[in-house]
Amino acid sequence: MPARSALAGAHRSRFRGRGMDYRESRCYQAGDDIRNMDWRITARAGHAHVKLFDEERERPVVVVADFGPSMFFASTGAFKSVIAARLAALIGWATIAHGDRIGALIFNGGHQELQPTGGRRGQMRLIRALAQAGDPAPALGLVRGQSRKSDPDMPGKRVSAPTFSTPAPSTSASSAPASSDNDAATDTSCLTQALARLRRVARPGSLVFLLSDFYTLDQDSERYLARLARNNDLTAFQIVDPLEVDPPPPGRYAITDGVRGGFIDTAGRVGRERYAA
Repeated sequence: MPARSALAGAHRSRFRGRGMDYRESRCYQAGDDIRNMDWRITARAGHAHVKLFDEERERPVVVVADFGPSMFFASTGAFKSVIAARLAALIGWATIAHGDRIGALIFNGGHQELQPTGGRRGQMRLIRALAQAGDPAPALGLVRGQSRKSDPDMPGKRVSAPTFSTPAPSTSASSAPASSDNDAATDTSCLTQALARLRRVARPGSLVFLLSDFYTLDQDSERYLARLARNNDLTAFQIVDPLEVDPPPPGRYAITDGVRGGFIDTAGRVGRERYAA
C-alpha cells in the first residue's frame, strides 16, 4: 500500500506508491499497485514492469534539552537554561515551518518525553514543556513556598512571593519517599539516563538536537551518543557562560544558587590557576 501522511515534508522517502517524482522502473512484484504499471518498458521487455516514485515526507525532529542544576547559572544576561529553552523553541518553529514533526526529551532530574507531533499543536506542547522545565526548584532539589511582603506600588498591601528552601532531612528511614523519575538527580548519571531513554522518542532516521553544557558527560554518555549517531543525524550545542570559559578579573566574587552562598577568589595567582584548571 502507498505510504500516506497527514503532512507533507521536504524529505524524500522511497516506497512503492504514487508520488510526485519518478525514480525508476522495475519488474512487477506481487502486491504492486497496477496503476503504476510502466507499459512502455513492459512492451519492450516482454514482462510486467512498474514505476517507483519518491514521496516527500515529514521527518521527526527531536530536541534533547538539559535543565539540570548546572544549567541554572549566569554571570550576566540569561541563565543557560533560558538560552537552551529559546534555542529549543526556535528549532521547533523552524521544524514545523519545514513541514516536519517536533518532539523532545527534557530532563531536569525527571524526564519528560514528547513524541514527535506535527503542526502548531506539536510546537505549543514543546513550549509548555520548556516553560515548566524552566522552574529551577526540581533541578536544584528545592521546595517552593510562599512569603508575604509589601507591594511597593500599593503601600499597606501584602502580596505573595515565591521562596525556596532545601527540604528537611528525613529522621526515619521508613519516612523516606520512594524513588521515581521525578526525584532530583544531580549526579553524573543525569545525561546518561536521558540518552538511555531517548530511544523511546527518537526513531531511526530522526534529526536530533542535543542542548547541554555537557558537565555530566561520561563514558556511558559517549557510548549512547555513538550509538545514536549511527542511525540518526545528531547535532550538539554546548551552552556555556563566559565565566565558565575565562576567569573574571582578580578579585573576590560572591556566588549563590538561590539557597547556598560562596565566593570565587581570583585575587591571587594560585586562585586563578585553580580556576583555569
